[in-house]
Amino acid sequence: GTVTSNPAGINCGSTCSANFSYSTSVVLTTSPAAGSAFTGWSGEGCSGTSTCTVVMTQAKNVTAAFSLLPGDFTLSVGGGLTCNSVPLYWTASAYADAYRILKGAPRVDISPYQPYTALNFTDYSVSQNTGYLYQIEAYNAAGTNRSNTRNVTTPYCPPTLNFFGNPTAVFEGQSITLTWSTTFTTSCTASGAWSGSKPLNGSEVVVPLPPPSVTYTLNCSGPGGSTSIQSVTVNITPLALPDWKEIIPR
Repeated sequence: GTVTSNPAGINCGSTCSANFSYSTSVVLTTSPAAGSAFTGWSGEGCSGTSTCTVVMTQAKNVTAAFSLLPGDFTLSVGGGLTCNSVPLYWTASAYADAYRILKGAPRVDISPYQPYTALNFTDYSVSQNTGYLYQIEAYNAAGTNRSNTRNVTTPYCPPTLNFFGNPTAVFEGQSITLTWSTTFTTSCTASGAWSGSKPLNGSEVVVPLPPPSVTYTLNCSGPGGSTSIQSVTVNITPLALPDWKEIIPR
């Protein structure tokens, strides 16, 4: 950066000392170079970051301190984007002490702790099929510099199905209970030994017939796709016929 004076005489960089008449008030002004920040005055009663005024009653020395701001860097979204997680990665910012992870508009700091010095972060506080805005802020004592922004839309979550029967081995005429539960689904369809539309979560009592076995199948779907077809096979033991004895009267 540079320091200039009013009255003219100081232009530092190149001219960092000058003579002024006794009792003259010399106003010193800073101009940071690109990528730098003025961090404060020291000497001859000057402090802080505003202009410095020196009254010339004797030779006086003033120091202006400049520091490099964090350098430019780039934010990207990792390939592991899911319906409930957004992986973020960024290149290192030169001269940065640490980073803040910013989300939304207005920006909210979601960094898990400070100082955060890693170059990656995964946001798990997201929902399926929802848009989010991210930006990273690098900082040091001189100031801050922000990355590019990234708009991310999470995909739909793939549906899941858990389908089972109890018991799965019965005698002919006995009933069993089919039970199922799903996530991220909008419809379920039965086939095999039963049929029709089924609720997304539930149970149903059925009587499997005929021996030796029957299979119940269930498939569910949602915005994120379809589950695999799941099956419950029930083994059925037939009832034995009575042991009849023929009696012929005489």
